[in-house]
Amino acid sequence: MSSFIEKQEALKKLQEIEKQIDLLEQQLTQNIDKEIHRTKQAVSNFIENGEEKMNKFEKMCVERKFVRSLRKKVV
Repeated sequence: MSSFIEKQEALKKLQEIEKQIDLLEQQLTQNIDKEIHRTKQAVSNFIENGEEKMNKFEKMCVERKFVRSLRKKVV
């Protein structure tokens, strides 16, 4: 009879551990999803900032070429 009670107690502990594992899996999945979203956002922001800097650089290059061409005409 005591082995039956021990088995029941072991089964209850096992079920509690399984519940804890399920909760941890859910938390891990949520954390991974959040981190993926943050990473995608960071990459997107990095790309946008890079594009803005590239546009400014291209504009500056065009302006310098224009100024140089004016200087050549003046001289």
